[in-house]
Amino acid sequence: MPVDMTHDNQLDWDIVVDHLVDALREHDHPGDRLHRIEMPIQPCSIMQWIVQQAGSQKLYWAERNGTVEVAGIGNAAVLSPDNPNTLDVADVFAYGRNLLSPRHKHQRLYGGFSFANTDSEQWKPFGSFRFGAPAIEVGRDGDDYYAACQWRSGEDNKEKLIALLESAYLSEWTAQSHTAHHRVDSPTRDEWYIKVEELLGLFEKGEVDKVVLARESQFFFNDSVDPFSLLQHLRENTSHSYHYAFQVADGSTFIGASPERLFKRDGELLYSEALAATRPRGATLAEDEVLGEELLNTEKDLHEHILVLDRIVALLNEFCSTVSQDREIEVLKLRHCQHLLCKVGGQLISTDCDADVLEKLHPTPAVGGTPKESALEWIGKLEDFDRGWYAAPVGWIGNDAAEFAVAIRSALVQNDIVSVYTGAGIVSGSKPRKEWKEIENKIADFRVLFAPDASDR
Repeated sequence: MPVDMTHDNQLDWDIVVDHLVDALREHDHPGDRLHRIEMPIQPCSIMQWIVQQAGSQKLYWAERNGTVEVAGIGNAAVLSPDNPNTLDVADVFAYGRNLLSPRHKHQRLYGGFSFANTDSEQWKPFGSFRFGAPAIEVGRDGDDYYAACQWRSGEDNKEKLIALLESAYLSEWTAQSHTAHHRVDSPTRDEWYIKVEELLGLFEKGEVDKVVLARESQFFFNDSVDPFSLLQHLRENTSHSYHYAFQVADGSTFIGASPERLFKRDGELLYSEALAATRPRGATLAEDEVLGEELLNTEKDLHEHILVLDRIVALLNEFCSTVSQDREIEVLKLRHCQHLLCKVGGQLISTDCDADVLEKLHPTPAVGGTPKESALEWIGKLEDFDRGWYAAPVGWIGNDAAEFAVAIRSALVQNDIVSVYTGAGIVSGSKPRKEWKEIENKIADFRVLFAPDASDR
């Protein structure tokens, strides 16, 4: 039976700590895997818990269907390029699963990969990949809530965890608002027009079919921005999205509210989707319906979507004995945008495939382009900033499951600077001004928080 550890929907943290420390002191199971103690608790606000937590390493992950939500502090284990045992994507999955115990349903490694090779100082704390298991965790699976702690074998690790539990506390917190005093775009609007025109010339020559051109918008503030407070505002205002935050060092956090799944594997079942083409939401219901119909009936938008869908279906056929897809393309309506969506799924031939699936799918034509190698080459030539983890896979690795979102609608929060990333798929027929308005609309969820009265640039 869940222990009642809540008051006004908030955790009574002292009671949680007492229960976990008592259980931890009695625990004596040797082994190389990651140890875990978990106990049920009454329903509480997990987002509020993580916002109130102090510390330089924090995590938040919520699946877009609303059934799973996890927050954590500290690290019981970390996989990063600094670890000599984890050199590539396959090593991350293999080494990670060697850490996980099949006895613990909720035990997972959370993290992500970079879009491409990254060496900028801005993204240095994140590296080409980073995954971790939080030392202290509060989570929800459906209607079931739990608190847990994790550690590696060794008496020192256990004592460090006890010290972390006993030093953790709920700080006083009030809702924060932030207004940016300055903004810098890379590329600027004029530079964007030039780059899009250059791509349109390439399409005419048949050198490439689609390139997703991205933009970095840096917002500057007078004071440090709390990334988890910002994420809380995003979560309250964005639906049908994965919500995530990875704070890997003090003053460096990657957050986002992405509507796009890269893939989910649950045992022998594999799921993915094609999400591409964009229109803004209408000011009235009638206008909204007209814009949605435009998406479904405009040759340029359908072409952009089919490029993504065809490649994803082809890749799933490499791993699955059977593949199915939605009979009809649907319009996914978000708060500020609407997109074309088609879900794809398949029965796997082998379940030992997560690393291969990830490497094959990423980047999809929705965030890279097609043909893949040519599009990536032009992205490297045209973009003057490091994408870092933007548009890259972020998610979790479990014992016999994994799920990754595509990290779009995302931002890097570093003290008093928030770098917001977005992109647009450029194909034959694209209009530079229209594509600029599209990417501006895609960051509206951030803009309304930073400068509520700002108009489109």
